[in-house]
Amino acid sequence: MPTRPERDQLPASTRPRLTLGRITDALQRHGYSFVPDDEHENSVRARFDSYPFTFMVTGEHDSLLLIRGRWDTMPGADQKLDCVRVCNHWNMERMWPKVYVRRENDEALGVYGETVMDFRFGVDDAELDHTITTALSTIITFFHNVEEEISEGDGPATR
Repeated sequence: MPTRPERDQLPASTRPRLTLGRITDALQRHGYSFVPDDEHENSVRARFDSYPFTFMVTGEHDSLLLIRGRWDTMPGADQKLDCVRVCNHWNMERMWPKVYVRRENDEALGVYGETVMDFRFGVDDAELDHTITTALSTIITFFHNVEEEISEGDGPATR
């Protein structure tokens, strides 16, 4: 049976490494505005269609690109079952983005979508651009779906 190579034995790549600078360059190529994230050194924040997004380089080897968006409405805690139902249905029907609900405080929930890509062997500009635009479009599509499925009138919700 073939053995898996150890992490240190992975082949070297000639493709450029993933860096926060390359992510910000890609965002600028598309004309997107962003700001540094004061809480995390390897991330920037941006808004798309009023939804807050974070772009982060993470992982043991700084090779993971995490793109996370949050629905701009924070449903009341009493809407948790509805939100979980919408997220579960989405996750069963689609491979990505991963979507989930998280309690933000005693009264409100956050509804999130995220995509994580492993670029341990490097990433070229076209692939990075495609990953960013695809993640944004699919996460925003999910948020539009949530807006159709979750009624803001069912409980306390804040924007």
